[in-house]
Amino acid sequence: DFNTHTLSQAKALEHELVRRGTAAKVRCGFQHWNPYIRDTIAEMKHDGVESFIVLIMTPHQSSVSWDLYLRIVSEGIELAGKDAPQVAGVAQPFWSDARFIDALAARMRECAKREGIKLNGPATGILLSAHSVPAPIVKTSPYCRQVEQTAHALAQALGTPDAVVAYQSQPSEGTIEWCGPTIEQAVEKLAGAGKKAILASAVGFLCDNVEVLYDLGVEGERAAKARGMRFARAESVHTHPAFIAMLADRVEAATRTTAGSA
Repeated sequence: DFNTHTLSQAKALEHELVRRGTAAKVRCGFQHWNPYIRDTIAEMKHDGVESFIVLIMTPHQSSVSWDLYLRIVSEGIELAGKDAPQVAGVAQPFWSDARFIDALAARMRECAKREGIKLNGPATGILLSAHSVPAPIVKTSPYCRQVEQTAHALAQALGTPDAVVAYQSQPSEGTIEWCGPTIEQAVEKLAGAGKKAILASAVGFLCDNVEVLYDLGVEGERAAKARGMRFARAESVHTHPAFIAMLADRVEAATRTTAGSA
């Protein structure tokens, strides 16, 4: 199942909310796979749901990530027609939330320990990646700035020098420029700085999807090995307790805001 990790996150969030006394059902809707967002909204209508909180599972904001999901939700409500459930609130983004950073840092430390790589060693480079976006979008959104802020906060949490940021999953062909540097360019930079090992984390992703597994786990490792460097990829945040607690706080805050304005 392509969505196993996200479904696990939803279940963990639901359990955390119940533990706090909020009996909320957490449902998943996807853009590129079943259940599609429109289908989840139709299901909620069938179940008599009147309103819901939107939790966008992407850390950084742009018109092709955050804004796109909000638009797809609106389109799903319109498709559902009469008596469709309405958006009661949107959970706030979390690219710089301390607990998101704590979860990322914990995964990096786990990786370093597992691979026997000294996290703060002078020969170890830190590579942090997010999904590339078209260059025109960079000029009209806070996306790259937020990615850089995540990277800076994570480097501080790890007690390392500033990490190298890279952008992955660029199309191999096309007329539109996409933001960089690429994973390979970042590896080249770390090699040029004399690093012998790389610890990598896909900070723009919340689970180990196929892009993370291939772009870092295959292409990143291949690029590093070609330069005589070790390469280790940290697990994504998945259901790390700090991350799930942060999501629960975001949902509760959106719920309180909705109740306060009613």
